[in-house]
Amino acid sequence: MNTNVKEADKERQAEMAGVLTAMSIVSKRLANRLLERDEEPAQEGATQDE
Repeated sequence: MNTNVKEADKERQAEMAGVLTAMSIVSKRLANRLLERDEEPAQEGATQDE
């Protein structure tokens, strides 16, 4: 029984690592999109002023 518990614990840990990795990827993508969005008005404003 102790072996089954350890195996289940390893599976949960692997699943949690996967979830945290996915969250990290999503947060990085969102941060990049926010940076791009913040840069767009500045670029548009520069072209409109000319």
